Amino acid sequence: MAQIFLFLGIPVKTPVNVWIDNVGAIFMTENRTSLSRTWHMDTRWWYVMQLQEEDKLIKVQFVCTKENISDLGTKNVNAETYQHREGRLISDRLEK
Repeated sequence: MAQIFLFLGIPVKTPVNVWIDNVGAIFMTENRTSLSRTWHMDTRWWYVMQLQEEDKLIKVQFVCTKENISDLGTKNVNAETYQHREGRLISDRLEK
């Protein structure tokens, strides 16, 4: 997404925070080890590690599942969860 903004001439403050609620995924982005069960994902994780460590374009951070705003667009959530998070979709971006 940041590359699209840059292409359009919109400045982007780097590193871009990438919030993840999966500890295993975070571990894989921080460790250059490969397991036999994850060999098919190596290219993807190496790319994320390059963006994080070498290019300094992203910063992978943990977010508690209960606070993960992206779930509204990726999962079927109940009304209570939706109402709790909907106001933060845009307001978090505007406050900073």
